[in-house]
Amino acid sequence: MKEKLPYYLKSHFHIFLFLTFFSFTHYNAIAAENNCGEIENIEFSNGNSSQAISDGGSYNIGDLPSDFYINLSYSGNVKSVRYFVKNLDTNQEYSKLENFEPYTFPGGNSPWNLGEGTFSIKVKAYKFNYGLGWACDQKT
Repeated sequence: MKEKLPYYLKSHFHIFLFLTFFSFTHYNAIAAENNCGEIENIEFSNGNSSQAISDGGSYNIGDLPSDFYINLSYSGNVKSVRYFVKNLDTNQEYSKLENFEPYTFPGGNSPWNLGEGTFSIKVKAYKFNYGLGWACDQKT
């Protein structure tokens, strides 16, 4: 006849399995993060000249490069970028996913077409195409 394990051994075995699973998933998450990219700079650009965008900055549209768009520079492994742009004057929101470099808004090096106003721009960089997975980095 087969002996049953005492209750305290069964509970320890479950704890062992849990800790093993947690350690494995935690290690994989750290490894995935280490292979992710970082946003270095967000700027107004037209391909020839550019001006860095700083958090809380105020910019006169006449001082910006002509036919500008928003451009992102990064380091590391980035396969897609999602822009979230909100006009704080009208509360209109715009979102754009870019899968091809250069990662720009409104996209494809097209010039800014949202007019003048006060805007909040949030950018998320992803390790995978189509904005899949966790964001590697984000800047607002």
